[in-house]
Amino acid sequence: MRHIWSIARKELREFFSSPVAVIFLAAFLLVALVTVFWVEKFFARNIADIRPLFEWLPIYLIFLIAALTMRMWSEEQKLGTLEILLTLPVPTHRLVLGKFVAGMLLVALALAMTLGLPITVSMIGDLDWGPVIGGYLAALLLSGAYLSIGLCISSLTDNLVVALICTVLACILFYVPGTSAVAHLFGASGAEIMRGIGTGSRFESVARGVLDFRDLVYYGGLIAFFLILNVAILKAKCWSAGRRTAPLRFATKLGVILVFANVVAANALFSPLARARVDLTENNIYSLSPVTEKILAQATEPLLIRGYFSEKTHPLLAPLVPQIKDLLTEYEVMGHGKVRVEIVDPRTDPDLEKEAIEKYGIKAFPFQFADRNEASVVSAYFHILIKYGDQFEVLSFQDLIDVRSTGVGDVEVSLKNLEYDITRTIKKVIYGFQSIDHVFASLSGDVTLTAYITPDTLPEELAEVPARLDEVVKELSEKSGGKLTYKTVAPKTDEEKKALYQKYGFQPIPTALLSDKTFYFHLLLQVGDKLARVPGPKDGSKADLKKAIIGTIKRVTPGFLKTIGMWVPEPTQRPSLPGRPPQQSRPPQSFKKLRQQLSQSYQVRRVSFDGGEIGGDIDVLLLAGPSNLPKKAVRAIDQFLMRGGAVILLDGRFRLNLTALPKLAMEPVTTGLEDALLTYGVKVPQKMVLDDQNAVFPLPRMRDVRGLQVRQLELVQYPYFVLIHGDGMPDAGVIAGGLRAVIMHWASPVLEASAADDAKAADDAKSKDSAGKTAKVASTSVKRQVLLRSSDASWLQAGIDVTHFDRPSDLAPEDEGAMPLAVALTGTFTSHFADDNGDPAKDSKGKRPERTIKKSVPDARLVVVGSSAFVSDSALALSMQAGSRQAMGNLQLIQNLVDWAVTDTDLLTIRSAGNATRVLEVDRESRRKWELINYGIVIVLLGAIVGLSAASRKTLAPMTLLPRQIDDDEEEEDDDDPEDGR
Repeated sequence: MRHIWSIARKELREFFSSPVAVIFLAAFLLVALVTVFWVEKFFARNIADIRPLFEWLPIYLIFLIAALTMRMWSEEQKLGTLEILLTLPVPTHRLVLGKFVAGMLLVALALAMTLGLPITVSMIGDLDWGPVIGGYLAALLLSGAYLSIGLCISSLTDNLVVALICTVLACILFYVPGTSAVAHLFGASGAEIMRGIGTGSRFESVARGVLDFRDLVYYGGLIAFFLILNVAILKAKCWSAGRRTAPLRFATKLGVILVFANVVAANALFSPLARARVDLTENNIYSLSPVTEKILAQATEPLLIRGYFSEKTHPLLAPLVPQIKDLLTEYEVMGHGKVRVEIVDPRTDPDLEKEAIEKYGIKAFPFQFADRNEASVVSAYFHILIKYGDQFEVLSFQDLIDVRSTGVGDVEVSLKNLEYDITRTIKKVIYGFQSIDHVFASLSGDVTLTAYITPDTLPEELAEVPARLDEVVKELSEKSGGKLTYKTVAPKTDEEKKALYQKYGFQPIPTALLSDKTFYFHLLLQVGDKLARVPGPKDGSKADLKKAIIGTIKRVTPGFLKTIGMWVPEPTQRPSLPGRPPQQSRPPQSFKKLRQQLSQSYQVRRVSFDGGEIGGDIDVLLLAGPSNLPKKAVRAIDQFLMRGGAVILLDGRFRLNLTALPKLAMEPVTTGLEDALLTYGVKVPQKMVLDDQNAVFPLPRMRDVRGLQVRQLELVQYPYFVLIHGDGMPDAGVIAGGLRAVIMHWASPVLEASAADDAKAADDAKSKDSAGKTAKVASTSVKRQVLLRSSDASWLQAGIDVTHFDRPSDLAPEDEGAMPLAVALTGTFTSHFADDNGDPAKDSKGKRPERTIKKSVPDARLVVVGSSAFVSDSALALSMQAGSRQAMGNLQLIQNLVDWAVTDTDLLTIRSAGNATRVLEVDRESRRKWELINYGIVIVLLGAIVGLSAASRKTLAPMTLLPRQIDDDEEEEDDDDPEDGR
């Protein structure tokens, strides 16, 4: 070690005693700062990271280290000092290591002088230090590889220019194979090998904060091989060409070959070791969960994940693209060759853009944005295609991003739970993969597609859709083997229209808002005795039509999706007008967005309780805003729960009175399930929860405008819209599923029922019904889990006036404080009808009623939410109108509850990866100041090094030559010398 350090000190002394070190450091720092602030436009990116510094390091380190290493051995040979070094009693490998250590110390000093950049970024933004640490570690590893290559080449020549050029070329040869432009030329498997060879691709993995054992093996092997080769080259300079040295020459060459073979073998051996890695990022954002790995392992066919991202896009979306690319890379790594990831810009390839539009229905979206100079519109792609076999799904920017208002005119854009969205979609396409040929072959009956279309009255945007539909049906008919038949019907007469409505519920569609012109475009699929409505076209493309038809065929084919039975309020029918089909009024609450959300993963079927029971093919019963349910409906729900079915009850005790609009008014709701819930241990009082932690609401206010009373919308903090996040989800566990926030609209508390509550309900029932009941206390085997809870600053209100929300001063203690708003109960339930065994005499058909199930199975599941309005279309529209994007979490909550109810909790275990974009918190006026600060730090550090180098040179004193010591024998010889006296 002493020899190595002595050589290193000698090299460093030579560096700093000449302008070489200062020139090297100045060039390095100048290139780094220019790259960050000018080339990559650091402040225009507005991201709190130093990715621009590390993205360019693999390239300009080639030239800087080549300039550093060209003189290390070449100059020794040119000055003739190499022979002196090689004849010293120091092993050759220590000479090589000494020079290598000197070079690494100089590079480490150069990198340390850039630490001012991440420090200043951390002062003006939320910097994640994990990628910073990974970037500097990757820079040291890459520098070590380049240094070992440069030393090896420098020892081959005494010409400094030749050494410089050859080192640059050699380093480029190691860098280029890993670039996308070169790797993709070798196909999927070849590209993986090329990326494994490239120093740049290995660098990217470590620099983003993932310390992979395979990358350490790669860099360590590369450094060791070239240092050993350097030792062999230096030793060869001392060899003669005779027979005596032949065994030594052979052994040395064989040793180098064996080292090379071992390096290659080690990389090949450890290449499958994908999980030996450490995620240095703050929230482990690059570590995919075991659930994702499990789902990817189920893929037996190639899985394609293709990102469509335009080079020119909305400035708020641009910072998200690198995060998406990084995560998709993890999917490719975890896929072990079965997952292929592509990042493309359709604008640069007309064929690719045509395929995206026609085959996958992917279209550029017009984004509007404005800066201080002008307002602009840019049509850009921001989509992810996931394709497996003949199944594909597309995630658009609406599915991927979350937008939050942070002030007047200011918004914050971040990624949603990206891993959850992608993995959920992968699971859907993998499980849904089955060729349409196989689906048709498995059907025992014929398939009939009937299109009720009035082509003469179609709006302009749908004019070409019937022709596309004909092409799609023709293609599917060829694959069906004659099982698919297609016919079109154009309703014309009032009798035909009335019959369509009565039989299928099809109504004419207005061509425009408030227009009296209407058209028909309804698709009905019949498979055997089953009827299914095909969703209407979204954009009218062939891909859209084909996907809708195939999806409907699969939905009515057993074995594809679990079924959700969804109960929603029925609309009331108004008297028909002369010459028109019957008209329907709107239901008291609609849940179209909720149904659409659930349809992405499950088959959703509307249920009624007319038959007094729930079909056995229903996996989850979702009651959305029930009101005045009759006893037979309550009994059907109770017995469904007793059979082990999962029930999700959106028990809204208040709902928006739509008939009073535009006036804001509420109406109380009696569900009919109150007594049954007491039996299960739940009480939902007729009170509303208000909370100081709330979302905004566009509240209608009367304003005096020049003496006139005008109704205007005013955004106000609205305590009836309870905002729940963080501590408000105390025990939600996997059900939270990465949710950031939920807004509960006009919610009631979901309390734990006591024996007194149940006894009181029994007494009330006895006074109304002579049959009576006995009080039943909820079984102790039922586990209660609070999912949502208001903040400590909440209180209760008994009235229905929701336009005034001052906190009363005389609240009872039980009416203030945190309130549970949603609970989940699991275990063995006691039936509300345990004492009712049925009376055959009451059956008009003489059939004995089905025997009552008194106890449920041990794992029955019941979820009670104290609001139904929070996922109603009207409440969601109000929140979106006010800019409260948190309300979209409401739909995700129900999706998570359904996943949990069917015990499909794998995806829910994927925790939120913390993908929120880290932005710089600095105003425009201060940006120039922070840039100048970084320049100043570099200038001060360089000045200090120049000063220390000058001071060090002044302390150097010339070597003092000691007088020669003459021994006695030499003195005697001198005395006998006859010439001595001259």
